[in-house]
Amino acid sequence: MAMYGQGKTRGKTSILGIDAAMNQACAAIEPGSEVDSTYLLAYLQCNYDFIRSLSNAGGQENLSGEIVKRIPVILPPFREQVAIGSAYQLAASLVDGLEGLLAKKQAIKQGMMQQVFRNRADSELSPIGSVTSWMSGGTPDRSIESYWTGTIPWISAATLKKVEVSDSDQKVSALGVQAGSKMAPLGSTLVLVRGSALHSEIRASLVIAPVCFNQDVKALVPSAKVVPKFLTYSIHGNANRLLSLVTSAGNTAGVLDTGVLKSFNIWLPDCDEQKRVVAMFDDVTGDLDLLSKRLIKAKSIQQGMMQELLAGRTRLPVTGATA
Repeated sequence: MAMYGQGKTRGKTSILGIDAAMNQACAAIEPGSEVDSTYLLAYLQCNYDFIRSLSNAGGQENLSGEIVKRIPVILPPFREQVAIGSAYQLAASLVDGLEGLLAKKQAIKQGMMQQVFRNRADSELSPIGSVTSWMSGGTPDRSIESYWTGTIPWISAATLKKVEVSDSDQKVSALGVQAGSKMAPLGSTLVLVRGSALHSEIRASLVIAPVCFNQDVKALVPSAKVVPKFLTYSIHGNANRLLSLVTSAGNTAGVLDTGVLKSFNIWLPDCDEQKRVVAMFDDVTGDLDLLSKRLIKAKSIQQGMMQELLAGRTRLPVTGATA
């Protein structure tokens, strides 16, 4: 078990398959003869959020040996533990397989995009700034409740994770937009230009519904020469090159300078060719979306199944068990 670490590391568990040494950031939990190791792994993984909540507070939240030893574990009869562990492994294998397939297809898509959008003749290239107009967003005053009780999605870095954007878990009112944000035109591309995510990925999404956005995001409004979604795909297709242009703001935030982005050249064929490219990548994106939904459903089923089994509300038939 990981006892501390950045991000979501703390509380992560895995079964060790070989003899190995470890550092002070890990604890080895050796199950007794009455505990099935796979069942214990399933139990700890399914209680991951609870275990993290037990952490000591401080500069870096961490678990201690004493905290881990006090974690309550439900122990059904050993044979039932084995059956539950086997069920968990089967469900985990399905989830792992879907995650691997999704990662593979995402890599294939990125490779296709790099192939399509790079290595073009200079005569086919145009600076992004020459074929777009730009808008800046903002954040309404959070101390004024009426600004944050509306229905207009407010887009930040956390929302720009898909090719299209239409909603957010944070909503503002029309007064909030007027006081500190900006509505993004339909068909514009929202691009993250400041944030920690820029150290590892470029985030850009096509606006397909009324949304506003914050100051870390720019709205790129395409001219008549640009098919809106082609611009979004162009930015994704040049993600690696754009990442190399990201600088640091002196803290954890990465910065994609707007002047640099405006001068960045993209391939710009005629609109008919742009539409063909968009249709091709829409098909690939659709396949990925379907696979993502399957993965989400599989995780939900796995979680629900394990909650029932670990709580004893559902019992598995156990070979050789007595009544």
